[in-house]
This record gives sequence, structure tokens and C-alpha cells, in this order.
Amino acid sequence: MAIKSTKKVLASILSLAVFSQPFCGAKDFIENKNIPQKSIVIKKEKPTVFNKIKEFAKKHPVKATVGGVVGLGTVVTVGGIIAKNAFFDDQNDQENILTAEDVKSGNLDKFEWEDNGVLKIKEGITTIGEKAFYECENLKEVSIPNSVTKIGGGAFFRCGLTEVTIPNSVKNIGGRAFYWCTSLGKVNFEENSQLTEIGHGVFGSCENLSEITIPNSVTTIGVCAFQDCTSLNSVTIPNSVKKIGESAFWNTSLNLVTIPKNCEYVKKGSYLPSFPDGCKVIIRKALLKTNRKTSL
Repeated sequence: MAIKSTKKVLASILSLAVFSQPFCGAKDFIENKNIPQKSIVIKKEKPTVFNKIKEFAKKHPVKATVGGVVGLGTVVTVGGIIAKNAFFDDQNDQENILTAEDVKSGNLDKFEWEDNGVLKIKEGITTIGEKAFYECENLKEVSIPNSVTKIGGGAFFRCGLTEVTIPNSVKNIGGRAFYWCTSLGKVNFEENSQLTEIGHGVFGSCENLSEITIPNSVTTIGVCAFQDCTSLNSVTIPNSVKKIGESAFWNTSLNLVTIPKNCEYVKKGSYLPSFPDGCKVIIRKALLKTNRKTSL
């Protein structure tokens, strides 16, 4: 009797949770009418809420799932605690993200520290989260694996980095990711980079950076991308770049820069020009395709 009673209570709680819009937001699930028992199908990757049921469910293991994790489209029976797994479907994703909490707690499954300020991020990490190493001034060198595709905003804000290599796997770098790294003297982009934009303030206030070569994949250099890099006196901008934002290279030491034809930029005399006063901007002429050899 006690077991049957418990099942009835669970069924009523879960039915209320899944099919009551005000309580849980049932839009995360749909009813599966193809199965005789009442069941639901997860239709959002990361359903939110249900916190009370989630906590309750942690105490009641379920045989119907693998590792306590289910994914998009998984059928979950209502009337049993199986429905609890709907809240754990982002667990695998979290294992691949290096977060600020991981750094604070010293999660050695995701990175390794060495005594000389060298950091090695573990292979398999796909995302370095926002502000992960925020103001880690003792961080002098970082090894980023080719599994990383995203570096979050402010990830290395005001760190003590002296040099960094961005793997060609990285597709996105968040705003101010390396902002105010005043000791950063060298930035290397691996060949065949997939990065399309250097966004807002990514390398702003990197006062020791003297030269930069933008990878051929980049189409946009964003607002304040290299602003206040006071030692920057050499930049190579490829033909792939179509737009250079406001103050992108403002307050740098650039005297001369060559940009592609038809590349948009904020000109001198405008509010917040792309380049500093006194910097001469040369428009690169389009290369003529020819099979003939040209002698100089």
C-alpha cells in the first residue's frame, strides 16, 4: 500500500509539473501520444525551472537512463521519477566548459597549474567561460588546446600573460577577452584560423603589444578592438577584412596602415575614428590576375 501511495503522489506531482503552464513552463515538453502510458518528450535542450522536483529526484535513481543524463527528444514516462532526468540534459555540455567556478575550486579535471605561472587547459574543453581567469595576474602563459572553439568575454581580463597562441579551432572570442593584459607582448594566430571577428575591446589596453597580424579568416575588427595598445606600431590587415570599427586602433603608435579596397572604417575627422591622428591610411590596390611573369 505504501508503495502504491508513493507512486500516486509522484504521478500527481510530476503531472502538475509537466502539464501545468503556470508552475513549470510546459512548453519545454510535449505529450507523446504514441506510447500507451502517459509520457513526454523533451523538446528543449536545457529546460529550466522544476528545481524542487530536481532536488527530490536526485534522491531517487532511475534505471531507464544512462548516467542520469538524457538528451533532446528523449521519451520520459510520467507517473514515475524518470521525468527528473529532463533537468540534467546539459551535464555533458558543462563537462566541456571551463568556468570561473572551476578555476576558483581548482578543478584539475579541466586544467593544470604550474609553479611558474603556466596554465595548461585540458584537451576536450570546448569553451573557456566568461571571466574564467578574470584578474589572474599570476598567469603568465596559457596553453589552449585545439578542442577550444570559444573564448568567453573577459576570460583573461587583466591577466599577466606575456604571450598567447590562439588555436585555429577558435571561432569566437568574446568582448574584452584579453583586455588590460598589460604584459601581453605577442599574439599568435595559428594558420587556417576559423575566427571571423575580433570583437569589442578583445585586446584593448594591451600596452606591451607592438605588432599584430590579423588572420585571413577575419572579416570584422570591432569597436575598440586594439584601443589603447600604446606600443602597437605594426599591423597586418588581410584582404578578408570588410569592416574596421570605431576606435579599433585608437591611441596606438600606428603611423602607417594598409587596408583592403572597399573596407569600411571610421575616417579621420569623424567621431571616434578607427585609427589615431597622424596615421596614414593606404588603400591596397586589387591584385590583377595574370599568367604573365612580371619583371621588376
